[in-house]
Amino acid sequence: MEPVDEDGVLQLRVLANGLTAAPRPGVALWTRQVVLDEVVMPASTAGLVHHHVVNSLGDLFHTWQQVLVLWALVLATGGLLMAVRTLWRATVGKSRFFIARYRRLAVAARHEYVKGLFGESAWEHRGRVGPVEQVETDRPRRWSWRSRRPVQPGEPGVEVTVRVWPLGKIAYLSTWCTDSDEVAAFSLTTRSRWFRPRISIGPDHTITLGKSRLADLPAQPAPIGNHYAAVGARRTAYAEEHYFGNGGQYRHWFVGVCDAGYPVLAPIGVKDDDEAWDEEQLARYRAGAVINSVLVCGMGALWVSEVLPYGIGPDLDTVRLMDANAPRWTRWRQQRHRRRLARELRRSIEAGQV
Repeated sequence: MEPVDEDGVLQLRVLANGLTAAPRPGVALWTRQVVLDEVVMPASTAGLVHHHVVNSLGDLFHTWQQVLVLWALVLATGGLLMAVRTLWRATVGKSRFFIARYRRLAVAARHEYVKGLFGESAWEHRGRVGPVEQVETDRPRRWSWRSRRPVQPGEPGVEVTVRVWPLGKIAYLSTWCTDSDEVAAFSLTTRSRWFRPRISIGPDHTITLGKSRLADLPAQPAPIGNHYAAVGARRTAYAEEHYFGNGGQYRHWFVGVCDAGYPVLAPIGVKDDDEAWDEEQLARYRAGAVINSVLVCGMGALWVSEVLPYGIGPDLDTVRLMDANAPRWTRWRQQRHRRRLARELRRSIEAGQV
């Protein structure tokens, strides 16, 4: 900062709009600013001021640099956490991720709500099932689940939309929606030993899907505890009903075995030639069969019994089309299950049970 006079001091004039140096002798000061005061500052002090100003600017630059570095670290950490979460949900934490969303499902929820939890469904088809019959009683009219009957020719039935979500390679989620797109029923089917969620059945019972057996739940007498079984040349299914009244919010739970799930044990021999239930063989089957599917129905005008037992889970003939391009080890596992079912059928035929 200059000029410096002969006495070694720098004369500064404090102006109305800032600080300016006085000109050398013989140089005119062309300004119209009003001089407020005059400050006489030694040259050494002026140097200190200059050094302080430079240091302040440097500190400010370093501060902004540190802020930018900190912000970059925050962004990098957020991206790393997102990558870790994606990897977790795709591998080890996949089961927890899906079951946490499954537990947020409820009967009478909107389809858009389910879509927000699991995304777009892979399969969707429409059909009609029988309505629940409205019966005449001494009490006011009400819808009764106990008076189910098949759809008669010419009856419109209830139009439903069935949607299926493949939850990775470990499970299937199915929903049954009415014409107003409200969820009337939903089911969960495990297809892997790595997916074994705990599911509540009524107010007092809990099962582990893919591990608990049918006999772990108390058998309920008819007409509450209805049983459904089917054994074909290549397909099989079993379902049984559990109902707990007001304690279960008037919902119906159907637990059983779906041939699209894992593990699969065919209900061979539980019915005789007259379609009558063999109680001894049924008890033996319930003690050995593992539950791989759970279907939850609400209190509404939908007769799901018409589509049971195959309706306990997704349609195998549909979902297996997506597995046509599956890895070789997955196809080998499916072939192993089919061979196991064939062996069990041959044993039953040799024993005279079929």
